[in-house]
Formats: sequence, C-alpha cells, structure tokens
Amino acid sequence: MNIFSKLLAKIARVPEDIAVPLGDLRADSYYFFAVNAMALWNEEPLKKKLLCALRLNWEPNKDRLVFFAREIAARELFGGPEDFGDKLLSLWAQIGNLQRDFTNLTDSDLAKSEAFTAFTFMTNFRLGTSTQTLLNLKMASAVPTLCILVYPMIAKIPIVSFKWYLNIDFKFACSMIRRSGHPKADRMLAYLYETLFLQQKIAIALAEFARLTSYAIAKKNKAALINAEITAIIFADVVFGYLKASIEKTIVLLGEAFYVSNLDSRGKHEKRVKILEDTIPSCVQDTDYGTFFFEFIKSENFDTANSYRTSLFHKAGIADLQPHTYVDTLPENAPFDKILNIMHFQHTQNTAVLHCALAMITDELCRIDPPSATEIKSFSEITEPLLAKDLTMFEVEDDDV
Repeated sequence: MNIFSKLLAKIARVPEDIAVPLGDLRADSYYFFAVNAMALWNEEPLKKKLLCALRLNWEPNKDRLVFFAREIAARELFGGPEDFGDKLLSLWAQIGNLQRDFTNLTDSDLAKSEAFTAFTFMTNFRLGTSTQTLLNLKMASAVPTLCILVYPMIAKIPIVSFKWYLNIDFKFACSMIRRSGHPKADRMLAYLYETLFLQQKIAIALAEFARLTSYAIAKKNKAALINAEITAIIFADVVFGYLKASIEKTIVLLGEAFYVSNLDSRGKHEKRVKILEDTIPSCVQDTDYGTFFFEFIKSENFDTANSYRTSLFHKAGIADLQPHTYVDTLPENAPFDKILNIMHFQHTQNTAVLHCALAMITDELCRIDPPSATEIKSFSEITEPLLAKDLTMFEVEDDDV
C-alpha cells in the first residue's frame, strides 16, 4: 500500500481491525471475527478514499465485511470443503432461527454449558493459531456420506464443526434432551459432556505432539536426547489412553440413550458391544450410520492403537515409545510421523463413530419428543437449500435419497 493511501486511511479514521459477529446475536452460539480493515480499504477506489478523507469517516462495504469474516471463520473454526466447513458455516450462521428455550435446564446444565463454551473457545483459539493443517480431520473426504447427517441432526443435536474434533451446540442439545423427558437424561448429559470434552483434549494433545516433534527436528542437532522428544513420548502415551476412553464413553453414551443401565460396568469391550447389538432396535442399526457405528467399534479396528496403549502396562513396552529409539537418533529418522499418523487416524475414526452415535440419539429423541410443525418448518427452511446442493456431491438415485 502506498504512502498516500495510508495517509488517506489515517485521515478517514480507518481502524486496524473491525469486529464482525457471525451467527445470530439472539442465540448463545456466535463468534466475533477480527477483519483487517486495511485489506478492505485497499479495495476502495481512489475517489471514494478522497471523499472519506474529506468527511473524516469511512464505512466499509457490509457485504465485503461479512465475506472477509466468513473466510476467517472457515479458516480458523470450521475448516475448508474437505472438513465440510463451508456447509457447516452456512448452517451455523442460521442457528438463531431455531426455537431456543432453556428454561428446562438445571443449574448444573447451565454451569456445564457455560464451561463447555469457554473451554471450546480456548481450544479453538489454541488450535486456530496453529498452521498445522495436517491435524484437520477432513471428514468430508474420509466419510462424505456421513457429513450430510448434520442437516437432520439440527433438530436435536446441532453439529457446529468437526475440523479438529466434533463440536456441537451443547446448550441446545441439553435443552432438547431435557425436553424429551428421557428417563436417563442425567447420565446421558454427563457422558455427552465428558465425551465431547475428551474429544477436545485429544485434539490439543495431538497438536502438542506435532509441535514438539517439529521443535525436535529443528533443534536437536547433535544432542543425544532433548526434552521435546521426552515430552512428545509422554503426550503420545496420553493420547493413546484418551483414544481408548473416547470410544468406550461413546458406547456408554449410546447405551444410556437406549435405556441400557450401567453399561460402563459390564465387563470387557466385546460384552458391551454385544449388549448394544441386542438392545438397539434393528431399524436403527440398519441405517447407514448405525451400520458404520457397529462396524467400527469392533475390537479389530483398534488393534494398532491399543498395541501402543499397552506400553504403559506391558512388561516389555513398545519400542516406538521408549527412549532407546530416540537416543543418538536424528529426529527425522525417529518414528514421530508413524505415531502421529496412527493417533490421528484413530481420532478421525473415533470422531466419525461419535457422529454416528449422536445421529442415532437424535433419532431416539425425535421418536419420544417429535418436533412440532413449527419446528419442522424452521428446520426445512434452514436445511433444504443447503442439502439440495450437497446431494449433488453424491451420485445417488432418487430412491436412495
């Protein structure tokens, strides 16, 4: 930008940044995004700049302001097309059109909702400042047909994003579960809160592991071993434990939704899965997302991740997570990439499984507490235009839809 344009900007009182809210201010779920005002100013023709300088005031084009804000939102919060971010951003921007009544929430529900919002904000800020796009889950690329579930799920459990982890409108979901009168609402909400929280902890730990390994590659030089490598190993141990806990908590959450008591104390993983299979109606299991869920909670799908998790308890341990693999070894020859790929793949798979579980829970909530005609109209007005575009991603026949 030339000096003359900078001078005009100063005279016209162009700020450094402009805070732009996206979402609906009537709703609790919205964000402010800081748009670089000078980027907008640079788009202005010279004639307008001169007029603004004479008036000592400048008003940016509102459409361009929102466009820039949406670009920032997509980049820092929702992700790109491979994350289904552009569609989720469009969906989330209209969330204020949903009927929102939180009078049925308990004090504990409200406290957890506020805490979840605060923690999510800090998680997104922490991960959003990272340039490590390799940590994106890329759900639209991995499981594209599951992504369109976000549209019907807006009725009970709106999905906000799954760029790094699965994030929902937790307060709205709480109110829908309470409104349904589900007899196991307390335990459902407890496990939902914990499982979503665990998703974020995994994403943060993965980012820390990637940061530490990048630091080790850049700084180790001729040292035998550095602290970054040791801390990375510790984070890997944590992540593998979290990944196992994540899938088990998702199973228990789904069990609570379908009236299975104390599934968390029902022996081994295989036994819990068998109980779910015997309890959940076949019409639910036979859906695409039900089939996906039960296929990917089979033990063999966790063999690789579980083999690393046992390093904490196994007498011999796992070489990839032991010091001798790293001492006097160049970081680029250490198994950092291998470990990160295993953890990230398992996190992506766990996130897809959780997504399917929440879709089945949405079905059950709609069965016991059907949306009103007014709500159905609101859902249709929000989702149908977006869904019509997204169905073109898939070559399906009308009967399949």
